[in-house]
Amino acid sequence: MTTARLPTFILGLAFFWAATATAAPLVLVRDGQAQATIVIDSSRYPRTEDLTNKWQTLERTIQNMADELGTYVRKSTAANLPVVDRQSGALPPEGVLLHIGRSAYVDGLLGAELRRIDPTGYIIRATDERNLIIAGQTPEGTEFGTYEFLERFVGIRWLMPTEVGEHVPRRSRLSIPRDTDLTDEPAFMQVPGIAFKPTHKAWARKMRFWTRLNFHHSLVKLFAPQLYKDTHPEFYPLKRPDDTKRYVPANNKDYRWQPCFTAPGIVDEAARRIIESLDLNPRIMSYSFGVNDSNDYCQCETCRKEYIKGEKFLGYASYSDCYFRFCNAVVEKVLAKHPDTWFGLIAYSHVGAPPVKVKVHPRIVPFMTYDTMQLIDSSRRERHETLLKRWQEKCTFLGRYDYTYGDHHVPPRIYIHHWADYVRWARDHNVRAWYAETYPFFGEAPKYYVMAKVWWNPDRDVDTILEEWYRLS
Repeated sequence: MTTARLPTFILGLAFFWAATATAAPLVLVRDGQAQATIVIDSSRYPRTEDLTNKWQTLERTIQNMADELGTYVRKSTAANLPVVDRQSGALPPEGVLLHIGRSAYVDGLLGAELRRIDPTGYIIRATDERNLIIAGQTPEGTEFGTYEFLERFVGIRWLMPTEVGEHVPRRSRLSIPRDTDLTDEPAFMQVPGIAFKPTHKAWARKMRFWTRLNFHHSLVKLFAPQLYKDTHPEFYPLKRPDDTKRYVPANNKDYRWQPCFTAPGIVDEAARRIIESLDLNPRIMSYSFGVNDSNDYCQCETCRKEYIKGEKFLGYASYSDCYFRFCNAVVEKVLAKHPDTWFGLIAYSHVGAPPVKVKVHPRIVPFMTYDTMQLIDSSRRERHETLLKRWQEKCTFLGRYDYTYGDHHVPPRIYIHHWADYVRWARDHNVRAWYAETYPFFGEAPKYYVMAKVWWNPDRDVDTILEEWYRLS
C-alpha cells in the first residue's frame, strides 16, 4: 500500500464505520429482556361506542392495540414491553421508543403521508436510531399495521381461529432493521365483513377483514311504514299497473316491496333522513341504498316510463335507470352536508343490469352479486365479464358480492387458484370493494387464510401462502 493511497483508504474505512453505525438495528428485546417502550397518545383515540352500525361495532382503543402488541411480543420473547401514555407519563431516557398510533410526534413526521393513504392502510417506519412508528390514518389502520408488524418482524401467524391456530416462534432477541420503511394499503376499499361466528371474530380482525361500505337491504328502514304510511302513502308502490291503491306495508318485517322512486318529495325526504342519521353518527362512513329483498317494484305510470324494455339480467327486466336516477339525486343533496360519505347498494334482480341513460354517481358503489366458483365455467365467466365491463362504463368503482361458504357442501369447496385469478382480473376492472357471504368451516382449513392475504394484495402468490400455512400448521 502506497503512502499516497493511505488517506483515501482511511476515509473509506471511516465511511464504512459510519454506515455500519447508522445501519445498526433497533433492538426491542435482548436476551429475553425488554429494550423498548411502547408509546401511545390516548387523547388522539377517545373511546366511543357506536352500536348503530352492526358492521363496525368491533372497535379497538389504542390501549387495546398496545396490549395486543405487548402480549404477542411476550409470548414470543418472554419480555414485557412497558407502555407509556403521553398524556400521563414521561418517556424513558434510553431504549427504543415504539410509537403506536398517531400523536403530535407521529403527525409531525408522517401526517401528510397518512392523509394520502387508505383509511385502513398504515406506515411502519424507523425514523432514527431510537424511534419506530406504527400508524394509520384511522384507528383501524393503526390496528392493521400492528398486526403486520407482528407478522413481519415477530413471525406471528394466525392460521385459524383461537389459540389452536396461532403460530408463535420462540426467540430471545427481537430487532428491527434500521432502514425499515413500509407503507401498505389494501387493494380494495373494503375487505369482507364475513358472517363469522363469535369465536372467529378476533381471528377475522387479525386477518384484516373490515367493512366500511354499507350496501345491504335498507330501503325498508329508510321508508319505514310507521313513519310514512299515513303521511306519505305515495312513497309506496303500486304492485300492478291496474292497481288503484298503493301497497303500504304493515311493519318493517314486511319487505315485499320497493319504494316508488318517482314519488313527489321522496328524494328530499330520503336526503333529510340520511343527513339526520349521519349527523347523529359521525363515525359512519357510508349509507346504503340497498333495495329490499323483493322483486315487487312500483308499476305506476311514471315509474314504468323509466323502465328499459328489452334490457335483461338473469331474466329480469331492467329498472336500473329509474332506481339510479333516484339514488343520484339523493346523493347530491347528502354530499352538500356530508361530502366524504360513500354509498353502497346491491346490483341484482331488476337492478342487476347497469343503467342505460343514467351514469352512476362517483360516490355510489354497486355490488355485483355472483358466486365466483361458478365462473370456472368459461361461458358463465364470459357473460359475467361482459356484464361487469358494461357496469364499468357507468361507474367510477364497483363492488363484488361473493358467495364463498363451503360448510354446506361435501366435499368442501376449494377453488383458491381460480378465485385468486378472478380477484386479480376484477381489481384491474374497477372493482374496489368486496363482500363474501360465508359461514367459515375450517375443515376447509387454509381457504380463508389465503383469501384474506389475496384480498389485501391480489398479486401475492397462492402457492407461497399455502406452503406457509401447511408448514406452520
